[in-house]
Amino acid sequence: MRIILTLALLLYGTSVFSQKTDQVSSIKSEYSYQYALIEASRQKMIGNVNEAINLYLSCISANPECDVAYYELGTVYSALGENEKAEDILFKAFKLVPDNYWYGIAYSELLKINNKSSKSLKVLKKVKRNNRSNFLTIDFKIAEIYSIDGRYSKAISVLELIEKEYGVSELISFKKFEIFKLQGSYAKAEGVLNSLIISAPEISEYQIILGEYFAEIGDSVRALQAYMAAFSIDSSNIYAVTNLADIYSSQGDDEKAYFYLNQAFLNHNIPLSNKIQTMMALNKDRNHINHNRKLLEVMVVSLMNEYPDNYEVKTVAYDFYNGIEDHPRALEIIKDILSNKKDDYIIWQQALYNASMLEDFDELIIIGEEALRYFPNKHELYLFVGMAYFQLDNFEKAYSVLSQNYSSIKDSDKIRLQFLIFLSESSYRTDRKTEAYTYFDALVEMDPSNDFTKNNYSYYLALDSVDLLKAKDLSYSTIVNSPDNSTFLDTYSWVLFRLGDYNNAKVYAQRALIIDSEKDPDIMFHYAEILYMLGEYRLAKEYYEKALQKGYNKQHIETKLMLLYEKL
Repeated sequence: MRIILTLALLLYGTSVFSQKTDQVSSIKSEYSYQYALIEASRQKMIGNVNEAINLYLSCISANPECDVAYYELGTVYSALGENEKAEDILFKAFKLVPDNYWYGIAYSELLKINNKSSKSLKVLKKVKRNNRSNFLTIDFKIAEIYSIDGRYSKAISVLELIEKEYGVSELISFKKFEIFKLQGSYAKAEGVLNSLIISAPEISEYQIILGEYFAEIGDSVRALQAYMAAFSIDSSNIYAVTNLADIYSSQGDDEKAYFYLNQAFLNHNIPLSNKIQTMMALNKDRNHINHNRKLLEVMVVSLMNEYPDNYEVKTVAYDFYNGIEDHPRALEIIKDILSNKKDDYIIWQQALYNASMLEDFDELIIIGEEALRYFPNKHELYLFVGMAYFQLDNFEKAYSVLSQNYSSIKDSDKIRLQFLIFLSESSYRTDRKTEAYTYFDALVEMDPSNDFTKNNYSYYLALDSVDLLKAKDLSYSTIVNSPDNSTFLDTYSWVLFRLGDYNNAKVYAQRALIIDSEKDPDIMFHYAEILYMLGEYRLAKEYYEKALQKGYNKQHIETKLMLLYEKL
């Protein structure tokens, strides 16, 4: 029964506040009015901002004197960045209860945000008159406004009065330091920091701030002294160590720079998370890493030796070696990571990347096939494995891997094009020629600007004497786009040869030979074949022999030469 009653109340509350006209009349009673305020605060806390705004507006409509609703609504608008609206609402809260400290502070902050510093200052002074127990906060905010307005002397006076009453403090000192820098009073700025250091000599952070100040004004000597002082106080302070390293690095003294960085990496008092963050930051600057490879590697190795089983250490080490393109070491580390973390696909991708960069196709197959056990629906893995088999000339296996996954790829998926490239080639090389032509047709349709695909397709059609007119059109389009490509010219000459157009075939074959400088045995063989058909037997013999010298099939050439001798 309690559950039902609670639900009924909630439903009643939702209906009451769903429309503004009903809201005003429904919350006139004290009970409904208080419920609305409580519910508005709850909605605000759980992130239902629009509902909270509606409820606060309903309370204000029912009771225009509700200062709490104005204040809460103003803070909501402020959080949303609607500062003009927030200022107007908070003013109403402050006007209703000018003695309320929080209303005054919130209203003055909005005035400051809205660049109304004079009005903000007046509000703060009024709040100070009405509140005798919060002078420290109010005076600090007054000093901030003086500083914003460029009234630095007044700001400093207020801060020094606070300091006189409450003593030297970090908050006040830092504010004075900031103002003195804005004034250009560098000696006074330095004096503030020194006073802070004297008051708490055991705090290394103050020396670091002093060092950063000296570095900012270009005094690297005193900056170095301050960082050294911080390091002597606390050698585990990562900022002291890294700033020392930066100073020496800027001076070109990389040995000392990395000495201090390595001190941090060897220091057991420095949290591992700090060391990892430092290494991650260093890994982002590839030029810096390449320049200081040996010094950085010392740090990486020391990390790995100290934390041999830590996953994050292994990842930053991998990033380092991968960044300097030491793919053998990177692959070794990523495989070690994979031995204990097989559920992260990105790690498998990185391992495949390193193996492919090394052109280690056997390793690529091992990694890819294992990855498929955990991610059997990842098309990319089938592509990697199929490509690797193809590179190893295992065309049957390449065809098997690629074809079993191809049908499940959506037409809109970009990876489909990559599958088609290797499927067309592996199909042709496993004597599935009809299937290969189908794949090639799909390839040309999907990527009509790919001249390499069109070249290969037209060459295969010419070899098989199939659809030679299509082969001619495909091949001709490649030499229109790339008239100086010897391979494309050779293919076109071979298509013309198959069509019986020997004279034109000779023209394009000669162009291919001139560009290729007589290095490709296929081009030489094709030219010899054309010359043979034109009856130029002696020149044909010369090019058959050149093709043989360059590595063309010996048995095939010997057969051609035997036929040729009968003609000479």
